[in-house]
Amino acid sequence: MAAATGHPFPKVFNGCNRRELERYLQSGGGMCLSNMPDIKMLYGGRRCGNGYLEEGEECDCGEEEPHRIYSGGHAAGYLNLTLGLWRMLKECDNPCCNASNCTLREGAECAHGSCCHRCKLVAPGTLCRPQARQCDLPEFCTGKSPHCPTNFYQMDGTSCEGGQAYCYNGMCLTYQAQCEQLWGPGARLAHDLCFERVNVAGDTYGNCGKDMNGKHKKCSIRDAKCGKIQCQASQSRPLEYNAVAIDTTITINGREVQCRGIHVYQSTEEENDMLDPGLVLTGTKCGYNHICFEGECRNTSFFETEGCGKKCNGHGALWEAGALQGADASARPSLQVCNNNQNCHCSPGWAPPYCNTPGFGGSIDSGPMPPEGVGPVLAGVFSALFVLAVLVLMYYCCKQDSRLGQLKAFALPSKLRQQFRVSQNSGTGHANPTFKLQTPQGKRKVINTPEPPRKPPVPPPDYLQGSSPPVPLPAHLLRTPRNPLGLDPK
Repeated sequence: MAAATGHPFPKVFNGCNRRELERYLQSGGGMCLSNMPDIKMLYGGRRCGNGYLEEGEECDCGEEEPHRIYSGGHAAGYLNLTLGLWRMLKECDNPCCNASNCTLREGAECAHGSCCHRCKLVAPGTLCRPQARQCDLPEFCTGKSPHCPTNFYQMDGTSCEGGQAYCYNGMCLTYQAQCEQLWGPGARLAHDLCFERVNVAGDTYGNCGKDMNGKHKKCSIRDAKCGKIQCQASQSRPLEYNAVAIDTTITINGREVQCRGIHVYQSTEEENDMLDPGLVLTGTKCGYNHICFEGECRNTSFFETEGCGKKCNGHGALWEAGALQGADASARPSLQVCNNNQNCHCSPGWAPPYCNTPGFGGSIDSGPMPPEGVGPVLAGVFSALFVLAVLVLMYYCCKQDSRLGQLKAFALPSKLRQQFRVSQNSGTGHANPTFKLQTPQGKRKVINTPEPPRKPPVPPPDYLQGSSPPVPLPAHLLRTPRNPLGLDPK
């Protein structure tokens, strides 16, 4: 960037800077811009009323009263600020904060932050920063802080774009996307031979960056796809206002193919301070398990992504909105996702830090995911418990109905029940067959006969004996028992 000149110090970006910044942010860059600034490094020092929450303050919602400017000697004495400055320095209207001393009002838990709502901390698991792109990760409120956790993204070297690219600094970088950024829609990656023929030259228009002495490096065949990017495009010139097209024509199988690179004119200071925009971006996939890094096509093992993923116990794969979105379900690899802090980001249904126990997912850095995000593991457990409870309830009800039916089967009319009780208490102790219920043969049920009592029953009261006529006994009970031993009864 050119040195700033003039007075006052510029406070806005020029058109070129805005375009560059917009392009960078759209590609997934600038992840740290979402984080809270370091309050110890604010310009001007600490002051209650500057709108920044600083050390020792519970809140800071701005000025307690509108600012006024002294006009110097006039009767009015003061002039209100212009409308623009008034909006910047307006009176504090935060109902949770005391602007006079930057403390919370009575009953308030918080005053600022995306995890603060109506002066109260929101519930743990509330989404405060959604997943922006494939290599980003969502963050959730912790229930302990009014601010969203630091913005985390997937660890460098994590597969993205359906296995066609790798994440790097939170961005999923591809040759196709870079060609479109340089040339516009419709541009595409050129043939691999274009990279080899152009970048082995080691000059301004074909190289793999610069060495320690500032000289352009020749690319080896292995590293050729990490040098100057080669595209195919129908546009007459690149989108960069100070860039020109560098066209090279090669022959492949008897057919001429055009290879299009770019050269951006920069000042000497800019060349020393900035990377060449025409080079393949660091982090671009240059082969299977290989990524462009410092002008070389390196194995992704130096990121240690696989080693970090092993501690996630097979439950660190992202959900549908993650790195595998858009890929064919049958071809999706089993990712073990770690964040840029090298901690497991568990899929819904598993708890951090190692995704080996049931939980709500997420990581120890990004906050707990909401209960609505429970995966199939917990959902299956809850479903099984519900079904089991229903079966137990049905069994209990059926058992109760069966007992009730047996009680009804033993029920007798009151008169018969009284006679049955009298006859059952006869001297022999045998049940009188005269009072057995007569059931048709086709509907007969087997009912267990009660065992005879071991002791003679107590004779019934006199009023029962007098109220019922004597019951005739069967003939076989009236017979005199035989004397098989021939003993004299006397």
